[in-house]
Amino acid sequence: MPEIEKAPETTVNQILTLLEKEEEVNYELPGNGVLHIEKQLPYLVIYRRKKNDKGTRRLVINESSYLIIGTENLNFYRQFIIQLSDALSA
Repeated sequence: MPEIEKAPETTVNQILTLLEKEEEVNYELPGNGVLHIEKQLPYLVIYRRKKNDKGTRRLVINESSYLIIGTENLNFYRQFIIQLSDALSA
């Protein structure tokens, strides 16, 4: 999976382009985050990592569409979620 840390805006645009084409999306994000969208669904499960939380991550990654928020750069994730929701709700 490509990492977003090095060029966030470019990679976010790549992700949004893939979503417009209704293609599968798999990206590693800053702070050990992950975005996985297998197919266009009317939901996106969002999980924010917590220390000593062993079971929730496993539950989330069984979904077809999920975002795991990393442990760093929360401002990036705030903007990214807004852009994702705009793209997916269209």
